[in-house]
Amino acid sequence: MRRTGIFICGLLAALCVAWPQTARGQARLGVRGGAMMGPDQVHFGFHAQAPVISRLRLQPNVEIGVGNGLTLIALNPEVNYLFTTRGPIKPYIGSGPGINVFDRRRPFEDTHTDVGINFVFGIEAPIRPPQNFLAEIKVGVGNTPEFKLTFGITF
Repeated sequence: MRRTGIFICGLLAALCVAWPQTARGQARLGVRGGAMMGPDQVHFGFHAQAPVISRLRLQPNVEIGVGNGLTLIALNPEVNYLFTTRGPIKPYIGSGPGINVFDRRRPFEDTHTDVGINFVFGIEAPIRPPQNFLAEIKVGVGNTPEFKLTFGITF
């Protein structure tokens, strides 16, 4: 657990240093929730969106999954590419590591951390400026949830 904490702190510090000054003022926050398979759970959490360059953005998110006698905390520092469209709905694809802390319902008797890779396929649509609705399908490879269906709102 200690190494994972050090890794996460280092990753966040690197993002702060690498994050362009112009993107800092454009960062937006949002909430998310949905269902996942492998393990079968419902999840909820939050995300941030920050543009890096044209059509490329950082979208780190934290999701907490509950169900099946297991609690899952997923830290997903993802990068998304937004496609240009003529309409208001914008599809995007992305990827990033999935850092997952699994805890069985026993008080931290069976807690372990695994890492995998997530592939994201999503759409974003305006609700009421500046709010956007998002819908994502996330496919995991390695020691991360196999499939997630997520809906959210960015403020």
